Amino acid sequence: MCKFKHEVFINNTPTIRLLYLISKYSSLFVKETNYDILKQHIVNMFDEAKQLVESIFDIFMIINNRIVVVEEGDMVIDLPFVIEDLGVKDIPSYTSQDIINDLFNFDTIKNNQYILETIDDISELFVAPIMYNNIPISLLIVKIHSDSPEIFVETLALLASTISSAVIKVIHLSNIMYKNKFIKAMYNVIPDYLWSKDANGLYTFLNKKTLEFLDANSVDDALGKSYDYFHNIKKAKYSNQNFNPDIVHSTDEQVMNNKKAIHYTESGFNKNVHETYSIYKAPILNVEDNVTGILGHAINLTEQVKLQKELYQRDTLLKLVTDQIPNLILVRDTNNTVVYVNKPLVDVISTALNIKRVDIIGKSYKEVFFYDEQFVDRLSRIDKVILTSKEPIKIMSYVSNDHWYEFTHLPLFYNNEIIGIISIGLDITEQIKELENIKKEVERVTYQYLKNSTQTHIDMKRELNNMKEKLSILKSNSRNGGA
Repeated sequence: MCKFKHEVFINNTPTIRLLYLISKYSSLFVKETNYDILKQHIVNMFDEAKQLVESIFDIFMIINNRIVVVEEGDMVIDLPFVIEDLGVKDIPSYTSQDIINDLFNFDTIKNNQYILETIDDISELFVAPIMYNNIPISLLIVKIHSDSPEIFVETLALLASTISSAVIKVIHLSNIMYKNKFIKAMYNVIPDYLWSKDANGLYTFLNKKTLEFLDANSVDDALGKSYDYFHNIKKAKYSNQNFNPDIVHSTDEQVMNNKKAIHYTESGFNKNVHETYSIYKAPILNVEDNVTGILGHAINLTEQVKLQKELYQRDTLLKLVTDQIPNLILVRDTNNTVVYVNKPLVDVISTALNIKRVDIIGKSYKEVFFYDEQFVDRLSRIDKVILTSKEPIKIMSYVSNDHWYEFTHLPLFYNNEIIGIISIGLDITEQIKELENIKKEVERVTYQYLKNSTQTHIDMKRELNNMKEKLSILKSNSRNGGA
């Protein structure tokens, strides 16, 4: 593009002056990538255009107060804010609001064309749209003489087109800024640690959580510095500080040398607090497939590790207690999935299957007891009754390997809602055997009495009393859980 000297055109035509102005700012619009500076260039161009030709005609811009969708619904912004500085408070009397409304709706305007509107015998209005996404978002309005040459009108159209191009770029930069604000906000809200480094190990990006870990004051304080810098400061400040730079360097080098992501877990003291982190690092590659830096992501697992230890301790205690009692314990959720079994029940099942506790947890009891369809069917019917009535069912007998068990089934509640069912089985094999012995004894005594009619009534009564005492003891043992 030719470079014009302003003084050459001082006494020249408005067309030449406008062409110089357009050429001057067009080059600035193309080069500029800063949102605020570009917006100011548009304002300056418009002001210069008004000053340049104000003695010959009036020039102003009307902003259409509308909201349009930017980038196919990606977000919605108020477009007028981009060019609000170009408007005027007092619209000249020769341009009524009705005319403006009509102009915004003209098909010629929507098709990105200019129009000429006759005002009186000596004046016309030149109207051209400032477009975005094929929508007129503002109007450039110029009052000109009716006898203005066609080349001057075309130059005004070029002015409008130049402003349109600049506004589109401003909106694009605004869109990027808008998105970046949300991205940065998202980076700083999430509980994860995010950072990037260049090939020399210097930070190029850090989110809020990473700044907290490094004990850095701000992003500006951290950018361009290495991990060693912050580690040495923390080492002098805190009595317990691990996460040695050697591990950081070795893992960074591994990523850069192999051009592959790695994942590892590291524990230690950070600012006097013992913490555990899951760390992920990946290479940043350029178009030539060379490593230009490292992208890092970490999750603080300290609370999860602490919770796992607590759950392990509780689970160990639960197993220790329930594995020592002789009762069988089966806990399942409302979907029939087994969530806990104790060792005595595992031992019973193991007689039919070679199975361990870990093989049972998480399976449906229908899968666990597939070899005993009758037991599964009875258990299923009992569960349906309990889930409906929310009441326990106390008795269900079960026979396995010549052993008799008596089950009590109870609903498990949380916040007044059933979350599962627990079944407690008592081994009643000895009681059953004792009943069998008593039955045999009754048969023997009866037979003896009938055979030996000389036996007295007193003897018979004594034998029956002995049997009643045995039955009484047997019932007592059954009510007390066989203890």
